[in-house]
Amino acid sequence: MDNKIVSIIIPVYNSEKALRGCLDSILSQTMTDYECLLIDDGSTDSSGRICDEYAAKDERFRVFHKENGGVSSARNVGLDNAKGEWITFVDSDDSVEESFLESLYNFGSGSLKICNFTGDGHKDYSEDCSKVKTSSVITRLLNDNLVWAPWGKLFASTIINEHNLRFDIKLRLGEDMVFCWEYLSYCPDVTVLASNLYNYSGVWGGGAKYQLTSEERLYRFSRIWGTIHNLCSATSMKTSLGIEYAKGILLSHARYDFKDQKKIMRVIAKEYNPK
Repeated sequence: MDNKIVSIIIPVYNSEKALRGCLDSILSQTMTDYECLLIDDGSTDSSGRICDEYAAKDERFRVFHKENGGVSSARNVGLDNAKGEWITFVDSDDSVEESFLESLYNFGSGSLKICNFTGDGHKDYSEDCSKVKTSSVITRLLNDNLVWAPWGKLFASTIINEHNLRFDIKLRLGEDMVFCWEYLSYCPDVTVLASNLYNYSGVWGGGAKYQLTSEERLYRFSRIWGTIHNLCSATSMKTSLGIEYAKGILLSHARYDFKDQKKIMRVIAKEYNPK
């Protein structure tokens, strides 16, 4: 298959009820120069067969069957095999509007292109914008829930490949956020399209379903902490502001993440002492 403009990566695991709706929304795209990589992550229902069915009727669909390893490992298989100039991610129980690819690709010149979304966590974004990445731009993106998940975006494959960006398979919670923020550290400008082109069916901040071990909690803390620091350095964002985001993320998840909130605060105080 020749290189395409966009590689769509869809991790699939036991999503037979919603999968056809997701894939039909890909087939309906007004922009047709894409490849769709379906990563069957060891599904035990009919999801794998549905993936094969779509690949059999459209050569733009490629299927990779693998043992179950989690969403990060599935997305990484997609990244390892993607041939597009741009990369986008779609969850298998979500869908996209028919102009999703065309609208994002044609609007602005940012190295990260973002659209708004429908569903839980949605916030109104009043106007389109295309701006050089600055502290104020990043702050707004964080506040408007637009850089916490990899879906609803176009990532430049050159940046991903140059910096060997991948999803951290050690993280069961927050892996998507860490990937997006690491990418933000390297991209020079951002384009935001206010239109709701991605339909999110999940629950925003739904990580309460995960029961992390003490080791997992500490590793997650270190990864979020390091990513926050790198993003602050790359955007001239005041470190104090970045730390507030890190504190907010970690403390808001304390009910199922850190049992001892004081421990978090002690680490934060030790690592960062604002003047």
